[in-house]
Amino acid sequence: GLQLATVEAAREIFIAEVITPALERKRGRDQMLALCEGFLDYIAGRQWPEGCFFASVAAEIGAGDGPLRDRVAEGQREWVGLLAYNADRAIGGGELPADSDADEIALELSTMLTGIDIAYLLHRDGDLLERVRRIVRARLG
Repeated sequence: GLQLATVEAAREIFIAEVITPALERKRGRDQMLALCEGFLDYIAGRQWPEGCFFASVAAEIGAGDGPLRDRVAEGQREWVGLLAYNADRAIGGGELPADSDADEIALELSTMLTGIDIAYLLHRDGDLLERVRRIVRARLG
């Protein structure tokens, strides 16, 4: 119903603002960096006063069951999968150390971005976003 339509509309905005611009970058480290920075720009833009729409919805519905939870969970898997894909490409291309674990990198980045979304929502401190930008850049070399 309406909730599912809202999730789909939010997903389209996220794709347009975060994912599509990043896809123009070279796969691997560059694309992963663009995805992370795009996410930070997305939360800085405060399109959603309650923080990242998906983080907020996940917190509300995560314990339940049903199509809404399933759709949000699928979107989260796709996001982490896109980060992991690019981490794998970066490892294969020599942009990250050969002994790196792509899934671990994706988990590390995605949880850090979700965490900073919550911290930024609570403190509205742009320095926090800049700090995470520096951490992401350092992590990705």
